[in-house]
Amino acid sequence: MAGFLTTKKCTLDVSDNYIELCERTTQRILEFTDEKIAKQGQCTIVLSGGETPRGVYQSMVSPDFRDKFKWTKIHFFFSDERWVPWQDVKSNYGMAQKELFSKVGIPLNLIHPIQTDNCTLQASACMYEDDIRNFFKLESQGFPRFDLILLGLGQDGHVASLLPGNPVLWERDRLVIDVSDKAVPEQRVSITIPVIDLAQMIVFLVSGASKANAVHQVLENDEQTIFPASRLNPISGETFWFLDKDAVSSMINPGAFLRIPHRIGLAADHAGYALKEDLSKRLTKAGFEVIDFGDRHFNPNDDFPDFALPLAQAVGNAQVDRGIAVCGSGVGMCIAANKVAGVRACLINEKFSAHQGVEDDDMNIICLGSNEINSKDAWNLVSLFLAARYTDLKRHQRRLNKVAALEKTFLK
Repeated sequence: MAGFLTTKKCTLDVSDNYIELCERTTQRILEFTDEKIAKQGQCTIVLSGGETPRGVYQSMVSPDFRDKFKWTKIHFFFSDERWVPWQDVKSNYGMAQKELFSKVGIPLNLIHPIQTDNCTLQASACMYEDDIRNFFKLESQGFPRFDLILLGLGQDGHVASLLPGNPVLWERDRLVIDVSDKAVPEQRVSITIPVIDLAQMIVFLVSGASKANAVHQVLENDEQTIFPASRLNPISGETFWFLDKDAVSSMINPGAFLRIPHRIGLAADHAGYALKEDLSKRLTKAGFEVIDFGDRHFNPNDDFPDFALPLAQAVGNAQVDRGIAVCGSGVGMCIAANKVAGVRACLINEKFSAHQGVEDDDMNIICLGSNEINSKDAWNLVSLFLAARYTDLKRHQRRLNKVAALEKTFLK
């Protein structure tokens, strides 16, 4: 089994339901836009039409999020548009105006809609391409690099208005193209695959059992399929799939791809050295990037704090996504690692806490006792730890905020 996920850098985030999907997507968008604005002073987002994106736009302007976005620093573009007036219920711009722009008073100069009045379909595509070129100050042959592109997924696997079998799928010179297809009642205007592939971040939003087969075909199918989403080949940006459980119900093994953490730090003293080496091989084989903080050789006279500290600092500074620390009992590593701010290290010896510690408490270092656990059981615990994700529920975050306050007071 290969497919999109094993051939392209990609992360799955599976929610229990549609509401959670929208909230988790909104949180990721907020974090990403804040990061981009801090770095470059503004951010570009390409919006998509469809019911799943609608819920995300509603979440973005909800009381939990609306005052957190730096709205005046974000430029909004569109992935595609149906050839209908903006007042039409099928208009992507009309939906975004109703659910997003009007709720927070986005200035008109930050909104870049696709024109559908007083021009031909072909002229609209050309005008939108010119708008993009002017904004990015592109030469005639250049392509833009949007910060964030949001995409839905059709039951037929289409993204934007790039439909199965349509010649637009092979367009490599244009930024924007007009689309006519017997499969859809309205003509359309759409950005092209090269524009999507160049984005800093691509976010797919997929909800419901009706999309489950398309999700399976795009993400897991080895064979060349007719699904347009399979043709995407992101150049160097990140790709996230935010889905609910219904949308992944046809996947053969979604858990195999839930590798939200990628860079994994390892540390062990002499007592944990053999288990560390075994886990390192297993992690590498599973596709993780392993950073070894020592001990690099078996040394019966080494001391666990010398290896717990650099691992904990790397986790606390986000140089690695999560950490694994091993000593004879696991206790020593746990004590030492928790002296570093931002670290939430826990001694784990049973399955429930291996994932629940992440889900409720955002545990980021798992500590194992090599004298109490064999390599097979250790790998099972590590697998649960790495597959789990923090749920970010309000009560959990409230408690972690109190932990962070304790760190500021006592870890100086």
